[in-house]
Amino acid sequence: MDCVTRLENVEERKTNLDFHMLPQTFKDAIKVSIAHGYAYLWIDCLCIVQDDSHDWEKECPRMVHVYGNADFTIAAVTATDSHAGFLGDRNNLNSSNSCILRYWNSQKLPQG
Repeated sequence: MDCVTRLENVEERKTNLDFHMLPQTFKDAIKVSIAHGYAYLWIDCLCIVQDDSHDWEKECPRMVHVYGNADFTIAAVTATDSHAGFLGDRNNLNSSNSCILRYWNSQKLPQG
């Protein structure tokens, strides 16, 4: 299954997207979102019609608001592509891929 939203499948995407047919990185992002209590997830290639210049012109300027107002952003930096996934065993938490994450609470105060 081609997971990119295109003019030919945009109407179907509005009503149906089979989780089992998605690439692993998308599945992992959905699992993380649900685990953190979120009902919505933005994945650019699913949410923007890729072969429609009008949709790109409309959506691109809005991206600053989509990401700027996000409560939760996933950076799947360990995924080499959409099929690789990013959830898995973390054998070495002190590796060069590890980092300390800081977050801010609803009062904009740093936590963690």
